[in-house]
Amino acid sequence: MFFLAWTRAGLLVAVLLCFDGASCQSSKRNRGSETYQVLQAFSQCDQLGEQTIINEHIPDLARINWDNYIQSVCAWGVWLFFEDPNYNGNTWDSARVEWVFGEGHCTNLATEFVRGRVRSLKYVGDIEDWFRDTITFFQHKLFMGTEYYEVTDVADTRVWSRPKSLIITGDSSWSLYERVYFGGFCVCIEPMRTYRGGIAIVEDLVSATDLNGVGSFRKGCRSECDGVYRANLEDHGRDYGQRRSRGRSGRRRS
Repeated sequence: MFFLAWTRAGLLVAVLLCFDGASCQSSKRNRGSETYQVLQAFSQCDQLGEQTIINEHIPDLARINWDNYIQSVCAWGVWLFFEDPNYNGNTWDSARVEWVFGEGHCTNLATEFVRGRVRSLKYVGDIEDWFRDTITFFQHKLFMGTEYYEVTDVADTRVWSRPKSLIITGDSSWSLYERVYFGGFCVCIEPMRTYRGGIAIVEDLVSATDLNGVGSFRKGCRSECDGVYRANLEDHGRDYGQRRSRGRSGRRRS
């Protein structure tokens, strides 16, 4: 059932009213592709209250008057939620993070993490196809700060040689090398196959792989790699950084 409502940004929009906790699926999300990454954010728990549709990186939700306002979401794709602006880039050692991924996966954000405190957010991977083979490195642990996104082999990453975390989407494994031009110690990152594609969430790249930086990387699990990191995804929450994994699956290898 649709009705018209004013958003916090002062815009008149069509809103889908859900009963009995039903999954809210606005007609706006399709955009011609069921793999398109879209987020429905709600001002109340259980996908109620005001809502807004998001399909972009937003470093400061005050821009759309939705900072400190999101209580629950429905996600298509992989979405990260940060307690501070600019993806916790300046507060990475203390701020909180939560993430949600799936196909129309609806959930309340956790009160002990970022419910009602989200000030920036972003999707991960390809906006038009979250099942596409992609690799995204992040400046800090837990996907905070700036990112480096790629879909193909890179022989020299000296500009971005010290990533602290990463997320892989798609079915392809990736081989990470400490040196440029695919040299030195190598570790293969193998995604967990879920839904119609795969995903690997590596919250702390150094601890998980023993890599002392990433000088180059390429698709596939290469024979010269010394080890294999196999993503093992389950729901979880841990203490470091006060972050929370949310979705149908997600955890770091123990």
